Amino acid sequence: MLKRYFSLAVFLVFTLTAFPADLSSIREIRIESSRAGLEVLRVVSLKIVRSKGHFKMGHKTISDSLVQNLVNALDEPAIGHVELSNFGISQAWLDSHAQSALEAAPYYRNDEQKQRFVKSFTDLNSTQGYISALFVYGKTDDYSRVKVTVLFEGGKTVTAFSTSYFPFMVPWQIDRSGQEAKTYNANISRAVAVLMPRKATNRASLAGDGLEQELAEAIWHSIRNW
Repeated sequence: MLKRYFSLAVFLVFTLTAFPADLSSIREIRIESSRAGLEVLRVVSLKIVRSKGHFKMGHKTISDSLVQNLVNALDEPAIGHVELSNFGISQAWLDSHAQSALEAAPYYRNDEQKQRFVKSFTDLNSTQGYISALFVYGKTDDYSRVKVTVLFEGGKTVTAFSTSYFPFMVPWQIDRSGQEAKTYNANISRAVAVLMPRKATNRASLAGDGLEQELAEAIWHSIRNW
């Protein structure tokens, strides 16, 4: 739990160094999120409006910095493929998560398998392949959808749309007033997640919760074929 909040905190500190957006031109932000499959359909619609110089979601005041994070992320150049650094994966991250990933994995039954797992999990050079492998399988029981719309004064709009069930729900389809792009930018996902209530639909997926487990499972599928 602490690791999850730490990763979001690091994201917020990092993105605050970006060039500040003109927040006064933002009129409204809409977040529509739904998920269906084996579970009952869950839908959430959130609206953040600018009123009297402040951003409000209902009666709750939303920090300018959180809105700025989202606008900055949406404005970043498109990322055409999965990047470990963008996902927050580094050698330090792998080293610090290896033991907890091993303890959470029920399938390693002997010391040799456990040693192989830890060696593979902490090998940064191999991790790119394992993470990329997560994006090649399909699901028939997970129908997730998130749409983010930023409305500016003067009629300009920026939208981000995802139906992905992959980590961070990337890739995103971005539309900047008719200019479209596809991006694997997890900064967008994290920026959306921190604007949502803690138990909101798809928030955990957007925040990258479960990345450690998914990476561990990808490694297990590789190890058992050795």
